[in-house]
Amino acid sequence: MKRWKEYLERYGTVAIVVYFTLFGLVLGGAYFAWRFGFRPEGVGSNLAGFGAAYAFTKLTQPIRLLVTVGLTPLVARLVGRRPRPAGEDPPT
Repeated sequence: MKRWKEYLERYGTVAIVVYFTLFGLVLGGAYFAWRFGFRPEGVGSNLAGFGAAYAFTKLTQPIRLLVTVGLTPLVARLVGRRPRPAGEDPPT
């Protein structure tokens, strides 16, 4: 947890945006896969599909964290943000 906090301090908003973008892509992809491939029957079919997609998204969280750590420096470079050196306070 300490390393994740240090990582967030270093990359800040870029890391958060990358993480939630991956979260949305996995959740949306899983939902549409269940929606168009597997159709649960019953009154709560939409909720069941979303619930299954959310459960799948939570199961992939460790992989998404690793992908976030790998992609964030690349995205930061692409958008022109330089990481703060470790131990440096953010600008006020």
